[in-house]
Amino acid sequence: VGSRGEAYLEGASGAPVLGRPPDLKEALTGRARIPQTPWTLVLTADATPYLAPLRALARWMALLAVGTAAALALLVAWLIRRALRPLAEMEGGARQLAGGDLAYRFEVPKTAELASLAREFNDLAENLQKRNKELEDRIRELTELHENLDTSEARYRTLLDNSPVAVLGLSRQHHITAWNRGAERIFGFGEKEVIGKPL
Repeated sequence: VGSRGEAYLEGASGAPVLGRPPDLKEALTGRARIPQTPWTLVLTADATPYLAPLRALARWMALLAVGTAAALALLVAWLIRRALRPLAEMEGGARQLAGGDLAYRFEVPKTAELASLAREFNDLAENLQKRNKELEDRIRELTELHENLDTSEARYRTLLDNSPVAVLGLSRQHHITAWNRGAERIFGFGEKEVIGKPL
């Protein structure tokens, strides 16, 4: 059987009856009972010529598995990076919004969950921009009112100080809160002397 194989008969006890097993490190063995006898025909062949191509195939399969695993790892890394790119862009956009660039809008990605998040961010930015505009308008109005109040107060102060009659203001507790030059001439007390004092 092959260049180094043998065929022999085994008895019922498993000991060789005719022939002997070859001295092989690796052997392929086949057994067949011979009907109506206590013997078994055993065929052995050297496994090396048969297993060498299988071992070579196993090495190629291992290399193929390693190559496939590396390719899959690269593909997964690329897919993860591709999936995370919109999140990184959203993070940068959030920083721009936080830095005051309220005109920034996110590009809506194709992924449903990220698209929803991007739309929410864009709505938030839109609302922030509107609120910011409203606050700027309100601050402008308040600044104008403050300037008008300062102008009115200056006119009031001019009229009050230049009035020839005594004009004074009182709190609910009857403490003096305003005192003009006419009051200084009539009563003889300076403004610093009477402001905050009881009438």
